Amino acid sequence: MTALIILLPVSYLHGALGLQVIIEDYLSPSVQRGLIWTVRFAAVVLTVASLWAILSVASA
Repeated sequence: MTALIILLPVSYLHGALGLQVIIEDYLSPSVQRGLIWTVRFAAVVLTVASLWAILSVASA
C-alpha cells in the first residue's frame, strides 16, 4: 500500500507533464494555457480521488 501511495502521485505527475509537452508542441498558444491548467487540475483531482479510494479500502 505504501508503494502504491507513492506511485500514484508520481504517475499522475508524469502523465500531466507528458500531456503538457504534447499540448505545447501541437496546439496554438491561445489554447495552450487553459488546457495545461485543466490537465494539471485533473491530475490533482485524480490523485486525491485515488489516494482516498486506497485509504478507504485499507481502513475497511
